[in-house]
Amino acid sequence: METLKALALRKSTRSFKSEQIKKEELNEIIRAGRLAPIAGGVYQNVHLTVIQKKELIDRINDVARIATGNDNISANYGAPTFIVVSVKAIRGAEKANAGCVVENMLLAATDLGLGSVYTWTINFIHDNADVMSSLGLPADFLPVSGVAIGYPVEAITVENEPRLMVVDYK
Repeated sequence: METLKALALRKSTRSFKSEQIKKEELNEIIRAGRLAPIAGGVYQNVHLTVIQKKELIDRINDVARIATGNDNISANYGAPTFIVVSVKAIRGAEKANAGCVVENMLLAATDLGLGSVYTWTINFIHDNADVMSSLGLPADFLPVSGVAIGYPVEAITVENEPRLMVVDYK
């Protein structure tokens, strides 16, 4: 697929089939995340945790529901694969690094015909020692973003309406 086609097709998917993605697809998505630009080239300050165990995803969702008081909130929107992006020493660039990693993974998922959505719901688990321990993160790392990935219920198509953004040329 061409880059601009993947960019045009990429949109947030919030309804997934229960079928797990293929290992080869997951490996390509992880590879795309690892190819993201990172400030100063300090890649060891970013950690990816791939979660495909429904029980752990359910626990993350339960923590988010309790933290927000919203029984409808979901970190993964029912996707069978959830990738947690964690960073070390949150000062600013690390969050931008996480965003670059996530965007690369979202575009790779689109290129593979998969649905995906970028979530911040993972931030609600910071104070839950049980879930944090289950992630097995290295010391001093905190989850900042999540990527839910799976086969979309509805086909991904280019929307007819252009996305509006003001652009000034000077």
